[in-house]
Amino acid sequence: MPVRLKKNTLNAKEQQRFLMLVIALLESGFSLRHILQFLELTQFFKFKVMTNIETIISEGGSLPEVFNILGFKSRYTAQIELSTTHGDLLRCLKSIETSLRYQFQHRRKLLQVASYPIILICFLIFLMLGLGNYLLPQLDTKNWATDLIITLPNLLILCTAISISLGLIITYWLKQKNPITILDAVTCLPIVGQLIRNYYTAFFAKELSLLMATGVDMLTITALLKGVTFGNFLCSVGQFIDNQLLLGKNFHETIRMLKFLNPELSLIIQTGELRDNLAKELELYSDECEKNFFYQINQMLQLIQPLIFLIVGIVILCIYAAMLLPIYQNMEDMI
Repeated sequence: MPVRLKKNTLNAKEQQRFLMLVIALLESGFSLRHILQFLELTQFFKFKVMTNIETIISEGGSLPEVFNILGFKSRYTAQIELSTTHGDLLRCLKSIETSLRYQFQHRRKLLQVASYPIILICFLIFLMLGLGNYLLPQLDTKNWATDLIITLPNLLILCTAISISLGLIITYWLKQKNPITILDAVTCLPIVGQLIRNYYTAFFAKELSLLMATGVDMLTITALLKGVTFGNFLCSVGQFIDNQLLLGKNFHETIRMLKFLNPELSLIIQTGELRDNLAKELELYSDECEKNFFYQINQMLQLIQPLIFLIVGIVILCIYAAMLLPIYQNMEDMI
């Protein structure tokens, strides 16, 4: 039963540092309980975080509960839960640390790409509000550019508010649905679909690889997935696989039915079972899917900045037109 405590989340950099400490201590021969006690005594992180760790230790809690209370994503908490139950914990933690490092690098790159254009867009919005409220009302003539300058800031604010509201509503609605149904629907989208498939295929193949490397059979894997406490996705997949196995389907046939996974995964499972090296093949395939996922992210990031600058350029032209067209009209009237 997970310990019920208020989360004191670590940021991405602190999570990576926490993982590196746990990995170093495990490699030095420390037990999990000694690791948690060591982290609680050293006060490397915030006092409230260490207090939560101490509470979990005193109540006989587990490592997944520690990661959950520190704000790690349910995906990582579920991976740790599986590895502590029947897997290679050290290898799992190293995989999570690598994933966090990649995410931090891409998040920083995204901020570098988007920060300057976003600041410029905010500046232009305030400039248009100033023009619309103070300068343009003093002009006698109006044109399409002046109308656009007046209405565009209000339109952007309205669209932002509607988008945030819709996002919150959709997020709440999605939480009530089965993760498999949602993912199968999302993968039908043209651009995002392959991105989602690579992400979840890499995740699921990595989990199968970690479990199979310890000699666990398919039935045991299914039972472990069904019993995951911190991951609705893995629990739903485990239940789906179990239902299909009861209907007489093979494991690889069941995997093929999951549309949010790449179809190659079922072929790898089918052929790898015959060669007894399935765990290694799944690990290699997971790494390749992860590389493809981040490659697609990089390609999308390269398109974001030119698109934002194009929008900014159009807005700047509208501002110039709003200021210069009335002047040209007045000059024509004088002539």
